[in-house]
Amino acid sequence: MISSTITFVRVIPGYASITEMMYDFVLVLLLSGTVLIPLVVVFGHPNYWTPSGRRKRAALMRQRVNSWLMNLDQPETLDGYHKGLATHRIDTVRKQLEFDIEKSGWNRIRKRFTKAVRNSYGTCWYAENLFLTRVLQMEEYLGFGKSILDILKKIKGCTNLDEVKGQLITKLHPKLNAQVQANGNSVFLDIERYKDVITAMIIPDIIENRRSNFIESMNQFRLTECKPEGNINLSLLSQVLSTNYGFGVVMAIEKPSNAYLPWASILEKLDEVYDEVTINGSSTSSSLKERPDTPMIQLVREVAMDHVLKITGVQPLRINLDVDTTMMFKSGYSNIYDVFKSKRRINVPNYRFVRMILQSHKTQKASHALRIIRYLNE
Repeated sequence: MISSTITFVRVIPGYASITEMMYDFVLVLLLSGTVLIPLVVVFGHPNYWTPSGRRKRAALMRQRVNSWLMNLDQPETLDGYHKGLATHRIDTVRKQLEFDIEKSGWNRIRKRFTKAVRNSYGTCWYAENLFLTRVLQMEEYLGFGKSILDILKKIKGCTNLDEVKGQLITKLHPKLNAQVQANGNSVFLDIERYKDVITAMIIPDIIENRRSNFIESMNQFRLTECKPEGNINLSLLSQVLSTNYGFGVVMAIEKPSNAYLPWASILEKLDEVYDEVTINGSSTSSSLKERPDTPMIQLVREVAMDHVLKITGVQPLRINLDVDTTMMFKSGYSNIYDVFKSKRRINVPNYRFVRMILQSHKTQKASHALRIIRYLNE
């Protein structure tokens, strides 16, 4: 009887040896005082109910976590198109796309390509737009505040990539014009690269909006009693930084290697640009519509404020786990997966924040990250 039992024990998963199995059997027998319970434990659920089973399960979970972490480092694929923002990967995608269009036509591969892009980036709209504008070599339109992929899906009848790009710009123009007329975002719109006549027509409006928005936000900021070493109205400052001039000024400032920058140096830079903008014109802005608080403007504001806080040393957002950087993660601007490489556990507020963002991403990589965060924190 004992021999047959030992033979049976050998085939039960979750134990490294018969000795380990018998150890659990005897231990539970002594604790329970009956043979029935240890039999159920050993032959029923060894991985969940016994000490060595728990050790085995913990080792298995560590292997799974390591596997998930490796998956976070691996670039996802676009169903035949390599995904990545490095130059050589973008070139690979572009060449493959050009080949497929010339061979099969845009109509035949359009659905496969657009579906692969959306499945890879999920709801990270900014990362998706960045990828597409780089593949199509039209980064001058990166400041467009809505999904470029949604426009790309409606394009038909093209025989090469240049035709796809041309139709995309044609369909993009009225939407971009509406954004400008509504006094929306103008950051990341590289007007010096606008070659087509239709898009070039809105350049004067973009220039005037940039000037007026910067002057208006600076006037409001200057009305507050700002002390360079302390009581700065960060809310009004963030409005300045969400403008094209404000964003460009602060993002060009680099932090010294051995010290933080004083607030006064940043304010001086902004004042210099303000003086240049108003030297040949009025210090009052033209009558513009109130700026809408769009996701793109929120993103610009959060990126600039994150940079300013880091270079000044005021509550630096080390891994960007702050309620004011929600749009950075939702847009895909910042890499949330670095969280799991930098610390093993996350405090409760940050844990809830990261979990909420990952649940909204809807990508395979986000799914792996959710498993990790739940294992480490729950």
